[in-house]
Amino acid sequence: MIDKISGTVVAHRGDELIVAVGDIDVVVLAAGVVAQPGARVSLCIDWVWNAETGPQLYAFNSPAERSLFGLIRNCQGIGAKGALALIATCG
Repeated sequence: MIDKISGTVVAHRGDELIVAVGDIDVVVLAAGVVAQPGARVSLCIDWVWNAETGPQLYAFNSPAERSLFGLIRNCQGIGAKGALALIATCG
């Protein structure tokens, strides 16, 4: 399981953030994270399995945001992307 990643932002495309962690570029979904290419970031991660797309990493600024994501995601009818959108609009 991945708890946190730290690295340099390579690109920010919509909800996707690409972070260089050593020699690996990691793609995370991070609607509430604001970071420009070249910036150093340290992000809390939640790993979610999607039956259609497989594993996806969701990134948050704090452990509290990640916990809130988990609570919202457990509500009936709200998936991971919906929970991420709610957190992004509230932040």
